[in-house]
Amino acid sequence: MEMARRITIWTIFLVMATGMPAILYGQRPKKQVEAFRIEKAPSINGILDEAEWQMAAPAGDFYQYNPYNGAAPHFRTEVRFLYDNKALYIGAMMYDDAPDSILTQMGFRDSHNLNADILNIDISTYNDGLNVVSFGVTASGVQIDVKVTNGDGDRNWNAVWQSKTKVTTAGG
Repeated sequence: MEMARRITIWTIFLVMATGMPAILYGQRPKKQVEAFRIEKAPSINGILDEAEWQMAAPAGDFYQYNPYNGAAPHFRTEVRFLYDNKALYIGAMMYDDAPDSILTQMGFRDSHNLNADILNIDISTYNDGLNVVSFGVTASGVQIDVKVTNGDGDRNWNAVWQSKTKVTTAGG
């Protein structure tokens, strides 16, 4: 059995309104996925083992942004969305067969030039592609958030949210 790297990222957005579909943007046609409503918040521990995560339909078939914009990724990624009356929860599984190649440079919050694997979620708050709140977390757990208004990014904006990453060698 081939071993796979699995980075699990749980992100809680405490500032987001609930009940809105999440839109995933890229160079290809827009993807849309529905968030699954839950009654009890999941644990923020970097492990997607709670039953609610399996009930949420995964978003997949992504394309790379960097280093080869528009190319198919080498490894599979699945992202799931949950929500309750307080928050939107995003869980991602990123598979890789070389766990020793995970880039995990540490840095300060909002460090944009780290040598680290990162998952970034951009949410177009008005569904216009111009106004975006962007949440990123590296494999080492560094949080990055940016608020974009009419194309101008405010890197000093710091949302209140929680995240936890965990790198495992479990098969995927």
